[in-house]
Amino acid sequence: MNIPEDSLMPEYGDGIHGLRPFTPTEPETDSGRSLVNHIRVPEHQQPIPQKRTRLSAGLNSDCSTPPEESFGLQGASADEEASRVVSFNLCLHDRVTDLYYQSQETSYRISTKRNIQALDERIVNTKNLMELCSNELIEKQHGAYSARELEDARRRQDEAKQSLQALRDGIEDDRKIYTETLERIEIFKETIQDFKQTITKYAKERRALYAKLAILNIPGCQNLDVVPTETLDVFCSSAIEVLKSVERGCD
Repeated sequence: MNIPEDSLMPEYGDGIHGLRPFTPTEPETDSGRSLVNHIRVPEHQQPIPQKRTRLSAGLNSDCSTPPEESFGLQGASADEEASRVVSFNLCLHDRVTDLYYQSQETSYRISTKRNIQALDERIVNTKNLMELCSNELIEKQHGAYSARELEDARRRQDEAKQSLQALRDGIEDDRKIYTETLERIEIFKETIQDFKQTITKYAKERRALYAKLAILNIPGCQNLDVVPTETLDVFCSSAIEVLKSVERGCD
């Protein structure tokens, strides 16, 4: 199933973003646009101050902003500082992703509920109209005294029967639509669950890859945000497969 374009994760104010298109020549205007930017291993023992953003300060989770005082402690190693920053940003990314998909699922449920309510109202209105037609048919039958009136009554009776049949067909169609809608809802729920599992699995693999790149301190890995999203996905997928092959070979 194709993912609609409006389901792509929007860009957030603290630089954490989802599927955002890039061009290879896009200049770096914000050092906070990529998770990899926070994975730099300091070359010196000088503490790195962490910028506190509005999003990171507002999220109520276990991913609290590392206190600035902790960066000023003497004797803290560069590896510990880098690990703390990486853990914080990855936790923040997971939290933002969860909030985004929760809002998407909530919007979809509200829309589906409105559609079901509209179908219920249509069925009720159709039943009321059918009852009115039946009452009118009975009244017309009682009011036919002469032959001409009787003939007219029969003609109107036929028309009423046709209307009733049309209404019954309409009710049956509405029931089919209602049943199909419920089936589609179940399919959408299963699809959403599959997407969540895929996203969780991919996020874990990418998180491990970023951690390994941070340890290796490869030049250029801090500027991956200038790479187009499609190319970056291919790179991450290939790198993860290579690392898995290396681990199997070591075993």
